[in-house]
Amino acid sequence: MRHISTGVVGFFKVFAGQNKGIISTALLSYPTLLLKPNERPTISKYLCPAKSFAMEYIQPATMPAPKGHYSPAVVHGGLVFVSGQLPVDDAGQVLGNTVQEQTQQCLQKIAEILAAANSRLDLILKVNIYLSDVALWPRVNAAYADFMGKYRPARVIIPCGLLHYGCLVEIDCVAAVAQ
Repeated sequence: MRHISTGVVGFFKVFAGQNKGIISTALLSYPTLLLKPNERPTISKYLCPAKSFAMEYIQPATMPAPKGHYSPAVVHGGLVFVSGQLPVDDAGQVLGNTVQEQTQQCLQKIAEILAAANSRLDLILKVNIYLSDVALWPRVNAAYADFMGKYRPARVIIPCGLLHYGCLVEIDCVAAVAQ
């Protein structure tokens, strides 16, 4: 069998095989469709059930509501999407003078949000780290490695220039929900 991506945000797994047109939910609880070897899937063939689009907005009781129009995290499809976290307190004051301290503050906030979403650091799949200056990369990497320990999710560091409140770093991530 050959895996073909449908482009439907990863909800469906499509396989070419001998039993064409048979829908199954056996693989990872996601619907699958077996196609002829040369048949190309079309988006119209893959309608998700309404319940698969359910989203849960996460707002930890220990954190203030964001000032912007967003949620600290959203749970959907067994994943937690954590919004970018800045190293700031409730009043918008930057916590930490060094990029290492700011990185630790961001990661602590992420850990708190993940806990509220029934997840944890070792279930993080992907991390995006935004830096005000690429020269900070080695120090951020060291602080990140100290905090994450043996866990090594996929990661990207994005030099982006000035961040809100004058922060040196901002971090977001995607994690799996604990089973």
